Amino acid sequence: MDRSAYLVRPFVDSDFEAEVRIDREIDPEHAFTVEEVRHWNEILNLEPDHANVKFAVEERQTGEAVGYGSLAQPSFNYDPRWFWIWVAVGPAHRRRGIGTELFARLEAEALARNGLGFWGSTREQDADGVRFLERRGFRVLRKIWQSRLDLSELDFSAVPDRSIPLAREGFRLSTLAEEGSTSPEIRQRLYRLSQISAADIPRLGTFHPVSFDEFVALDLDAPGSMPEGLFLACKGTEVVGMSSLERALARPDTVQVGYTGTHPEFRGRGIGTELKRRAALFARQSGFRFLLTGNDSLNRAILKINHRFGFRPDTVWIQGDKSLAPSSGVR
Repeated sequence: MDRSAYLVRPFVDSDFEAEVRIDREIDPEHAFTVEEVRHWNEILNLEPDHANVKFAVEERQTGEAVGYGSLAQPSFNYDPRWFWIWVAVGPAHRRRGIGTELFARLEAEALARNGLGFWGSTREQDADGVRFLERRGFRVLRKIWQSRLDLSELDFSAVPDRSIPLAREGFRLSTLAEEGSTSPEIRQRLYRLSQISAADIPRLGTFHPVSFDEFVALDLDAPGSMPEGLFLACKGTEVVGMSSLERALARPDTVQVGYTGTHPEFRGRGIGTELKRRAALFARQSGFRFLLTGNDSLNRAILKINHRFGFRPDTVWIQGDKSLAPSSGVR
């Protein structure tokens, strides 16, 4: 990188707007808003012992941020010696060593924390992103499929209404809005369900429980949260199933599936499918055009359910890892 043309510096609050701009230049279809990326950063900061380091690269002549990189340890698969790494450079400033410089800075940060390795991700369709990871020794481990459902073509013939059979079995179907979106008791019940049901979800690394505050910030109080679009199955006083919708703030015609989970003791009864059916119907009746969801390639059960609804993959993300050693360097 030409240091007379570019400056690497710590990421500051005003850089969130640049982050959103750069991401939109790279991949306009999956861009987020400033409000969303700032909120995600706040979630990462809820655990002080988890890494959350960001750098920006500024063009000296214009003072504009043209790239950024991050090193983070989100709680859903926290390991004190493994880190998620992300590097993004605006298309007009690529092949100038900026990405290499950012990666080197982040690698040094990880090694200073006795890091053992990185996890990384990129769109399979992004040739530059794939090549960047390959050249730095990442190995591909799995794929995440983002699937899209055109709600104008929604056909419920493959997913019949199961509300009456479930009611006969003692399940009560509701929404967070109906139960009380700010009720401390309901939030604690949802938190308990989320931790029990998420333990066996496929992921890089191992399951690590998130704190109650993180759960609330991520699943209940996020910028796109919809209490009326968070569907619940209750058994007695406990919540045993949930499926949430979130507004995609950068795409007003789109809503996305947040988290769907069923208590292990009550799986195989169609609870998750019924909650998803209600969510899809709500999304269409609310005037949204598209419903998005993401699925790990190893989560065959959810993939099968989504296929029945008519979801079709439109973007593939690859995920991989790279081991670190004290002597490792960036070429």
